Amino acid sequence: MNFVLPDGNTSRYSMQLADELSSEMAQQDKSAQVIDRSLLQGLLQRERIPSQLQNSEPVARWLAKELHANVALIGTTKRIARNEVQLSARFLSVKDEKKIGPSAEVNLSVDDVVVDLYPTNGLPTLQPITTSRGETLRKPGLKGVNSPSCSYMPNPSYTDEARTGKFSGVILVEAVIDTDGSVNQQRIVRGAPYGLNNSALRIMATWKCHPATYDGKPVPTLVSFEVNFRLY
Repeated sequence: MNFVLPDGNTSRYSMQLADELSSEMAQQDKSAQVIDRSLLQGLLQRERIPSQLQNSEPVARWLAKELHANVALIGTTKRIARNEVQLSARFLSVKDEKKIGPSAEVNLSVDDVVVDLYPTNGLPTLQPITTSRGETLRKPGLKGVNSPSCSYMPNPSYTDEARTGKFSGVILVEAVIDTDGSVNQQRIVRGAPYGLNNSALRIMATWKCHPATYDGKPVPTLVSFEVNFRLY
């Protein structure tokens, strides 16, 4: 996994350490098949899972399972001196949650100028959304644009994996409320594991809204939604 800082964010150096350790493990132990970390990065970017979730043991196991791995390696990095960073790492068994895997802690001497420990969620910036008709997407509440309203917004359903993992959290989604009130081009900005992203996107396609207006005419707007998943 991407190693994280104590606050749950990751950093360029934390991800660099994960890359280097993964590469070293692949070279040292030929009997073990180390999955290419680019596959993990691709999965994280598709699902838009922030680093704050990645180091959670249940989520790390789910990610590893998606990549057909038997073991996941998670770790935490923190600066303990100007030129020293501490890495704590441990293995997780994907199939047996009760199995305690080996762990290690090491202090690394670093160049204070080169090491980038600036917090980030590890996700790339999304490209701007444009309409298929070439219309300008407006922001509700700005420059005289009224906000759209939605009259039909059923909640997405939990997946069986999310229930098993006892997951609770929030998915942040962007979508275009078109001039006819339909919800289009929805995409995940900050996602969740266990197939909940797809559950949210499927149900949002059924939502019914009233479009925003500008000078009394309906206009397409880009709107952010928080989709909550809570177990009670």
